[in-house]
Amino acid sequence: AVVSTQSTGVDMDADGIIHKEDLAAIVSAVGAMLSSCQPPLPEDIVEDLFGSGEEEKKELDAVNFIVLSRNSPDIYRCFGLFDFIRSSILADVINVEHRTDTASTLLDTLIPYQHSAFRRFFSGEAKNHWFEVRNGFMIEYKNIKKKIPNEVLCLVNAAVIVTNLPETASKNTKTQFFLKLPGSDAREFNATSPKNAFEWVNAIRANSYGGFRHNSFAPVRQNIECKWYVNAAEYYRDASLAIPKARKEIFIAGWWLTPMVYLQRNCQPLDKYRLDKLLLERARAGVKIYCLIWDETYFGFRLESKFTKDYLEKLHRNIHVIRHPRYTPIVWSNHQKIVVVDQSVAFLGGIDLCYGRYDDELFRVTDLDEKMYPGLDYNNGCLGLPLKNDDSTSSLLDRTKQARMPWHDIQVCVGGMAAADVAFNFIQRWNHGVSDFPKYPLLVPTTDPPLTNLSNIVGDPEVIWSKCEVQVIRSVSEWSAGQPVEDSIYKAYVHTISTAKHFIFIQNQYFISSVGDSQPKNKNAQAITRRIRRAIMGGETFRVIILLPVHSEGSLGEQATKVLVLWTMRTINSMIDVLNKEFPDVNMENYITFSSLRNWGTASNMIFTEQVYVHAKLMIVDDTVAIIGSANINDRSMRGSRDSEIAVIVTDTTMIDSLMDGAPYKAGRFVHSLRMRLWKCHLGLHHIKNEEIYEENFTIDSFTTSITPKINDTHTNNTEDGNPDQEVTEDNEKYKKVKDPISTHVYHNIWRDQAKRNSDIYREVFEYRIPENCKKLAQLRRQSILSLVPLLCDSTTESNNNNNAEQIGVTSIEVVIETSGENECNEKSEDEKNDNNTLSEEEYNEIMAQTSDSTPQIKETLEDKLKKIKGYLVEYPVGMLSEEELTPS
Repeated sequence: AVVSTQSTGVDMDADGIIHKEDLAAIVSAVGAMLSSCQPPLPEDIVEDLFGSGEEEKKELDAVNFIVLSRNSPDIYRCFGLFDFIRSSILADVINVEHRTDTASTLLDTLIPYQHSAFRRFFSGEAKNHWFEVRNGFMIEYKNIKKKIPNEVLCLVNAAVIVTNLPETASKNTKTQFFLKLPGSDAREFNATSPKNAFEWVNAIRANSYGGFRHNSFAPVRQNIECKWYVNAAEYYRDASLAIPKARKEIFIAGWWLTPMVYLQRNCQPLDKYRLDKLLLERARAGVKIYCLIWDETYFGFRLESKFTKDYLEKLHRNIHVIRHPRYTPIVWSNHQKIVVVDQSVAFLGGIDLCYGRYDDELFRVTDLDEKMYPGLDYNNGCLGLPLKNDDSTSSLLDRTKQARMPWHDIQVCVGGMAAADVAFNFIQRWNHGVSDFPKYPLLVPTTDPPLTNLSNIVGDPEVIWSKCEVQVIRSVSEWSAGQPVEDSIYKAYVHTISTAKHFIFIQNQYFISSVGDSQPKNKNAQAITRRIRRAIMGGETFRVIILLPVHSEGSLGEQATKVLVLWTMRTINSMIDVLNKEFPDVNMENYITFSSLRNWGTASNMIFTEQVYVHAKLMIVDDTVAIIGSANINDRSMRGSRDSEIAVIVTDTTMIDSLMDGAPYKAGRFVHSLRMRLWKCHLGLHHIKNEEIYEENFTIDSFTTSITPKINDTHTNNTEDGNPDQEVTEDNEKYKKVKDPISTHVYHNIWRDQAKRNSDIYREVFEYRIPENCKKLAQLRRQSILSLVPLLCDSTTESNNNNNAEQIGVTSIEVVIETSGENECNEKSEDEKNDNNTLSEEEYNEIMAQTSDSTPQIKETLEDKLKKIKGYLVEYPVGMLSEEELTPS
């Protein structure tokens, strides 16, 4: 209605003259309608065409208007804006055929080559070329019979114009149209006829991806098969089953890729499911394999991507590896983690195919016999050791003295058109990388229809997949994908947080955001704060649970790690401060809580502990919507112009009966079952079978058993001493109750209370050997082995210092402080070197010899305390290093 009113007031007189004031009125009206798409300011569009100052023009003839407009980046940012201007202002001057649904639909079927020949001008010289438009790409072929692409144009946010000016048209004139890709000049084409040009224009427009919900390149897809994976053991297993079924091609993108990683650990011979063996077998069968990995910045990282590239490409000529970017930027990374098989099955999330990621729900901190973590797969980024790919047989850690760091992560598998969208993302980014490496082949989208019934391809056929509404979202930009910035992940996070009705559950490696300050730029924390404010003012029961690592990867002695701790604490404190200032009489713990994960284990008369590194990038809202991907909550992931990321928004369409704040509630089957699985893991309810609790759940718990070899562990953090039957009964009741995530009993008496009780035990037993107890870095006795001699001669003496842990008779304890594989700095600072306190082999043997007689009894005392720990949930240490200067000097 607004446009109609404005356009009726524009009198063009059919004279082919466009007046600046008239155009400004039209653009302003259209701009107001498209405000949700963030169009350029109307005055910017008009000034771009008519100029300003001394060069300002008041009017343009139609021909000059077309020429200037086709090169205007602002005009083309608003899809449909130029079409409207032409049809409403220039309809009597320029012969333009309007797009129709019939032509658009027809063009989706115009893939046969006889319909796609036209002339393209190169340097003013006409040459015949074969083109094809399909699935978001325009493909030019050298030779149509060989079907080898000469150029592949990605049509994300592309715009096209077709014109045929009556005064210059003749019977033999070929209709001209222009294709404008973001960031490049308009390309001119001549079709064989006006009708043929009309078909091509509509085909390109129908394939011009972009501007969908959250400004994503991909639309919302319906009825998509989905499956979630908690921890890498589950994901690796399905990936190892899907890769051998590839018939045409495999796409792999990652931050870190290690060819020698084992994807299954319960088979003999173990090499059968080693990644390089699986890829080689497929390459020999004629499958093309394309790997896009980060060309890391060597002064900060050592991911050995050159070794990976050389090693894989030497295996077979069908394996192609691009390390990207070639030169710049040096500070941002390729962070997408995807595997796509035949453009029909797509895995994505937070898990790379690399060392250190494989884990199951037991989160082992030891592995003396190398059954689970052979060679370099037994690692702990906390130690600041260099990352290696070139040796799969020897670990860099002493398994008898150094703990591994468990890795908690989430992945998802999607099929259908959602998998095609993930493949589209890879093809676009690969072809962008090929511009720096011309010897590599260009990729094109498949013509095969999407596969259905993915359970026959991935995993166990008896596992029922959920069918959901899925949208692929991402963070990409000019350097990572050759297009303008897309930050649809960030937009999706803010929107989903703002529209939450009952609760928000977040697991993320980072939580660095702003509640309104200029830095950081992302405002996820502000969106959460505003949603809590609405809940308080409305008297709603609303919960926010955020699960983070104890601290980010890297030794706490490194400045980079300390800065990350600083920014995380600032984010948390700023949220609480803003809410407390506005609502001083409200206890914010009723609305938001922060948690972490930790585990312990025994080996060689020693007790180890380590945080379970939360690396997942997940948000669940209201048990109906989940965002799963590779994006952290920080500016690197959210801005779009920095690290490349990919994720999916999964919205359930199959609902099941559940509870919300004590009332009946319809939860989504996919999202609800994922949360229940996660909470079962965090709360230590591993032995509970889901089907015993509610029959609607479609997951099969025996799946975890099938991927986990039986190992004679000296400790599994699952059960306490006591009556097993009584404990199972109690856990069954607890599991039933956590179906309701926001009830007072679940939120306070189960989640928060269990986190506190577990934290108290860890603090008591391990004292300053874990960072949770340390307000200053100097207090942390990292990498130390505590003497087996009891610290107190009188075991009944109690500590008078309530701030310190109770000092008890202690067995051998080794504590290793954590990093993940990502963002690791290899050079240790002086603080870190001075803080290691690593015992020499002679010192270690002397301690063991002096205390061997007392070890069993002391060990039993410690284990009695530690066995009271249930699950892995602990409190996030908001006071950690509170007295340390964390700001860089």
